[in-house]
Amino acid sequence: VATTVSVAVASRLLINGAANVPSTLPAAVSISSYANEVIVPLAFGSTISLQLVGAISVGLQAGGTGANISIVRLA
Repeated sequence: VATTVSVAVASRLLINGAANVPSTLPAAVSISSYANEVIVPLAFGSTISLQLVGAISVGLQAGGTGANISIVRLA
């Protein structure tokens, strides 16, 4: 996740609407770039969302990738 300014927000994945604790990055300091890697078993049809949680509005960087999620299937 890349924001337009440094902010103190937490980020996490929501899987089927529930927070995935291992993917949570706490809002410890104001930064403008967040990154994390997790391995999560998913059932067929699962939904994945990225949630930013903080006291202020966050703008994602325009003209490029403000947020990126890569999903790799391991067999």
